[in-house]
Amino acid sequence: MRKQSGHTSLCVNEEIISVTLSGVFNEKEALNYKTMLFDAIYTLRGKPFCMLVDNTGVEGGTPEAFDVLEDINAALPGYSLIAKAYVYKSDIVMGIVKQRVLALKKINKRNFTDYQEAMIWLATEKAQYSQRIG
Repeated sequence: MRKQSGHTSLCVNEEIISVTLSGVFNEKEALNYKTMLFDAIYTLRGKPFCMLVDNTGVEGGTPEAFDVLEDINAALPGYSLIAKAYVYKSDIVMGIVKQRVLALKKINKRNFTDYQEAMIWLATEKAQYSQRIG
């Protein structure tokens, strides 16, 4: 059975960038995701933001795609990222990301299997950040 090539959908709502990824990603598709993401970040004009990444439809990726993800996550702290939540259905995908994307260690992130729990956590992180900065 042929696997579906990578697909990205993205939306921004109240300083939360929601991303849904599905299929198998190669370098070209990962670079497309990177472009879409940073275009969305630029529309926020420096405002602090959170990210929700739904990886429940991800089937895998090439080593080059993971290199692009490493670049993305290494850059995010410089763009006022408050927190990043990942939603997975597969521990295998989560394990590969953890192993291949070392920049995630420098990001306030948490992994979830439930979309609503991830949204609640992001809302809490965003509210705590707002209280800290006054």
